[in-house]
Amino acid sequence: MDPRRFDAFVKTLHRTVTRRTAIIGLLTGLVASLGADPDVAAKKRKGKGKGKGKGKGNPQPPTGCSPNCAGKACGAMDGCGGVCQSGSCDPGKSCASGQCVTNTGCPGQLDCNGVCQGCCNHGDCPGSLCDNRTWTCAGSCTTHEHCAGAACGAGKSCSCLNGACIRCESNQRLCQGACVPDQACCPDECHGGKSCSEGAISGQCTCPQGQVDCSGDCKECCTFNDCPAPLNNCSGYSCVAGRCNFVSNC
Repeated sequence: MDPRRFDAFVKTLHRTVTRRTAIIGLLTGLVASLGADPDVAAKKRKGKGKGKGKGKGNPQPPTGCSPNCAGKACGAMDGCGGVCQSGSCDPGKSCASGQCVTNTGCPGQLDCNGVCQGCCNHGDCPGSLCDNRTWTCAGSCTTHEHCAGAACGAGKSCSCLNGACIRCESNQRLCQGACVPDQACCPDECHGGKSCSEGAISGQCTCPQGQVDCSGDCKECCTFNDCPAPLNNCSGYSCVAGRCNFVSNC
């Protein structure tokens, strides 16, 4: 090769290499100023896609769930797998750690099986009745039905007397303002001349001795057969208006 041409070729090659080196150096400095390492970036690009699909079919539960207990009862589900630590309870109870518990004491009220009320039954309301709608002592009774129901109390029999509900045991009933056994005779229930006389059948009103029950009324006779036996063939008794009249044809 001509020496002059060879020298010109070497000079051109040197300028080309120098220009390429400068460009590479400039790009390296720019990437470094942006906080990226070309070698690390290259490794990331090389590893991209590795392990693709790992854990597929096992999604993690969502995070950041906010419990919602607004307007819910105590112990209800909070929407995040737990229970509401606060909420509504029955009267006389409050919510503690997700459970309704009886309040300590019932100031001004009665503790009725864990519920604070104005009254539990009629026995708590002398001279009035326990209103089972508001569970307070209010008003007065006019019929026995006003005293019946849950407010009467378990194992009790309630009746209305002078506007007040009187409670007797389940095997008793009200008689002249007092509780008497169911089978006892009560004078208030005797009419037509009957009474609870000594020796009367339990629970029944009887006529006085020497009288008979004529359709609910006590009389000497209902028919002549109730009168004394005839004295002889020509004298005897007839029954007139409930009385035995002596008649003689002798």
